[in-house]
Amino acid sequence: MHMSEAEKSRLEERIEVLWENPGSEAEDAVSEVVSGLDAGVYRCAEQVDGAWRVNTWVKKALAMHFRTQPVVTARFGPWTVRDRFALKQDAEEGGYRVAPSGAARHGSYVAPGATLMPSFVNLGCRVGEGTLVDTWVSLGTCAQIGDRVTLLPNTSIVGALHPIDALPAIVEDDCWVGSGAVIGAGVLVRTRAVVGHGTVIGAGQPIVDVTEGAPRVLDHVPADAIVINAAVDTGSGSSAPVRPAVVGYRRAGEPAHEALERVMRLPSA
Repeated sequence: MHMSEAEKSRLEERIEVLWENPGSEAEDAVSEVVSGLDAGVYRCAEQVDGAWRVNTWVKKALAMHFRTQPVVTARFGPWTVRDRFALKQDAEEGGYRVAPSGAARHGSYVAPGATLMPSFVNLGCRVGEGTLVDTWVSLGTCAQIGDRVTLLPNTSIVGALHPIDALPAIVEDDCWVGSGAVIGAGVLVRTRAVVGHGTVIGAGQPIVDVTEGAPRVLDHVPADAIVINAAVDTGSGSSAPVRPAVVGYRRAGEPAHEALERVMRLPSA
């Protein structure tokens, strides 16, 4: 599926008009956007000049899609589902692998070389090339996962359909996310970062860098950072709360699991 910039602009204008004045003609335009998401032509959020931005018109189309689709019963292999949305059926054509009971909804994009173990990928998600979505991982609506990312079992990457202008969770290229971690809506994890097992980074939750001197409060996980939940004393005099804390940085060429083991052996970690 290919669209010129002029065609894309016209579709965007149609979605904006339909968002303000819904009508019966919305279905065709919305279906076109959902098909474009499924093919990787459109994205709910994208990086422009190093900064992430929301494509609000794409999210508006998804919101209308959620409202208008009827509930239907369908069979996929041995499973019977009753849902509003079909599942992707393009694994062979798309060059990615899906293990039994792995599910990705039509309207998500899974790039060549990616692997979906028994997991769930919701509408608007993007899973990059060579990425592993391991067992019982859940990717929420619009979540953006980069290339060569490892998401270990029982991880939750939270999306964000509403508010329309809100960023979903974003995990950039070459990151490693440990088992049981939760990355909330709006959290940005920059390239090659390591998120430790069981670490929770909630939406709007400050991230504290404790690697040098006084703790520094950050609004995202920096590139190469190693993050765990730790009790961080910020000098308030009260008991130290548990926060997501940057406790080290990944060295050039260092495998993610070795980087995590290295910082966990340090007394301060």
